[in-house]
Amino acid sequence: MDQKWVDIPLSLLPNLLGFSLGAYALIFSLTNERLLAALHTPTSDGSPTHLGAINATFFHFILMQTIAIIYALANKSTLIIDAVILLPFSCEFKKTTTNVLSSAAGLFGYFLTVYAIVLLIGAAIAVYRMTTLSASAARKAQGQAKSLSPNRD
Repeated sequence: MDQKWVDIPLSLLPNLLGFSLGAYALIFSLTNERLLAALHTPTSDGSPTHLGAINATFFHFILMQTIAIIYALANKSTLIIDAVILLPFSCEFKKTTTNVLSSAAGLFGYFLTVYAIVLLIGAAIAVYRMTTLSASAARKAQGQAKSLSPNRD
């Protein structure tokens, strides 16, 4: 069976994974103390903090990209097909089994690849959420600075 589907995740996902790791490191290296305090503030409904949600989003995004790459690498080898061929069954059964296994592996591989790419939207939303929190933290800090400055009237 044709295994050309593995070329798509193996050519696309390593670049996306490198970009994801770089963006994650850059985002958290550029945060200041006020933003970290705003992100770490507990929510009123008991849900995870914004910092926890952003970390979880990026972790899931990076984990799924890594799993998709490993799955594609595993399917690039012919170990499962070779194992089926060694079974003591008729040639027709072996051919059918290898076709079904290859098709199922390809379908699941495509799903993993598309899912890993679609998670990019979730990571972008997390970055947007972080920028809105950053803006609100900056406005709060400006308001506090104005209230602490002496009046010259």
